[in-house]
Amino acid sequence: MLAPVVCAESCLPTVRLRCSIEPDGQRPKVLLHGKACRKSFNSKCSYDATDTRSDIQGIVYALDIAQLMGDKMPVCKENDYEQWTVPADDRTPRCLLGQQQMFTRRRQDSVCLQGADYKRPVPTNKTCTCTATDTECDYGFIQDPDGGCKPLPQEKLSACPSIDTGAYYVSSTGKRLVHGDVCTGLESVILDTDGKGALRPGAKPAAQPKGTGGSGSHRAISGVFVFLVLLVVLAGIFGVWYQFLASAVAKTQVEDIAVGVKSFSVSLIGLITDKVSELLGRGHAGGPGVATASRYQPLDEELNYFQPLPAAGGDVRPPANGPAAGDGVFTIR
Repeated sequence: MLAPVVCAESCLPTVRLRCSIEPDGQRPKVLLHGKACRKSFNSKCSYDATDTRSDIQGIVYALDIAQLMGDKMPVCKENDYEQWTVPADDRTPRCLLGQQQMFTRRRQDSVCLQGADYKRPVPTNKTCTCTATDTECDYGFIQDPDGGCKPLPQEKLSACPSIDTGAYYVSSTGKRLVHGDVCTGLESVILDTDGKGALRPGAKPAAQPKGTGGSGSHRAISGVFVFLVLLVVLAGIFGVWYQFLASAVAKTQVEDIAVGVKSFSVSLIGLITDKVSELLGRGHAGGPGVATASRYQPLDEELNYFQPLPAAGGDVRPPANGPAAGDGVFTIR
């Protein structure tokens, strides 16, 4: 199957064509296909300048590069290839996850064809010596500006069952081996563990980070968030039902229930407020060793509110030993 590739303009400066080659790019046969052009564009074109046909025919060329180039492009030999690896900033071989991968590629200055039978060699790997770049900060630590690892506050850590049960040990350096890294000589960087949570022979375990918070507070926050989301969803469903689906009778019943709930809520808030005020009043009135059993004494204005006024009728008279007439205080005979 041929794969289309746009030819570079430096290769074909006058006519834009498309090249179709084998997907592996190893066979020396190429298809060039495009449209015929007018001689007014280029003298090598097929159509005269006076040709008025609107449909220009397509052209396909089959090129055998090996036959055309001959000895100028022979089949590649062993010395036409080189070993290549990903370079570091200083152009030296770079270690990735503790190893160098070497690839075989054709030299940039080699002009040759790999051939139909060429098979690319499998990359070779070379293990590197461990350095600080092969490690990262472990549980309970965070990287500082100097490249080391400093401990995090314990109250901000969630619980780690593997550490609590002794199945995993955090190094005193706060570092561990990057997952998938295969470097050698890690003991020169991490002294007391193998970088994977196991103690080295003869090493003493360092003080392990223990999470005292985090998980509980996170669960509480998550619970509140879920409750609020459910509340909003239920409120939205109820609003849609009340606005578009509820009958007049159902709406009236809902309004009656809402009035009752509102009255109950106001009464409950008032009762709680009175109790709190009463408790605060008792606390201020009593001191150490002083009884605080005093009860609330109503004001005179509050007592007068429940007594009839003179204009209530002639069936009232001032009390014998009470206030004189005109004081506004009467009792029922």
